[in-house]
Amino acid sequence: RSDSHWYFDGGGNDTWLLRRARPVVIEGTFFNDLDFLVVPEFGNGKATGGLATASAFTVLDAYLNYRVRPELQIRLGKFKEPVGLEALQRETTLMFMERSLVFDLMPGRDLGVMVHGNFEDGFLTYELGFFNGVADGTTTANLDFDDQKDFAGRIFLRPFSLTSIEPLRGFGIGFGASIGSASGAGAIGTYSTESLVPFFTYTAGVVGTGEHFRWS
Repeated sequence: RSDSHWYFDGGGNDTWLLRRARPVVIEGTFFNDLDFLVVPEFGNGKATGGLATASAFTVLDAYLNYRVRPELQIRLGKFKEPVGLEALQRETTLMFMERSLVFDLMPGRDLGVMVHGNFEDGFLTYELGFFNGVADGTTTANLDFDDQKDFAGRIFLRPFSLTSIEPLRGFGIGFGASIGSASGAGAIGTYSTESLVPFFTYTAGVVGTGEHFRWS
């Protein structure tokens, strides 16, 4: 995906961005019940403070998923924390071009282990994980920035999925949350507009400390 960013009144550098470039997705299954997924990212064009920047090549997802049964699965590696629904949705299924400001408050991809499953073909799904912990709106740098860890979970219900009421079968309601203690510079995030220009950052030297609780 390539974007074009143009700003009024000197709000930033007018630029083309290579936002996403994921030509290779490595996935498969061993022994009928051990799934794996590796998603490399070659794009990573960003707007930081109104300036065009490019991050180095990174691996977005890299995990193993063991399916004991549909209701009980275990995932280990790097993947999205199960908190915000919008953060969990794929870019290709979003209603708008960019995610909302709420996304700035949610955790991104993190390293951890998670138990999850679904009942009756998605009538009820649940996820409960133990993660390194990341700041608001950020993805892990593939290591922890402190000694603390986060617990995150989500439950989602589609009450009409088993009925014959077609217009309501896709309706769902869910709740997600994370809790943990965080400290250090890595515990604080930067909050950006939908055009990816930060509108709030902490001053130099500010660090995070204490309990961090999110709910969605």
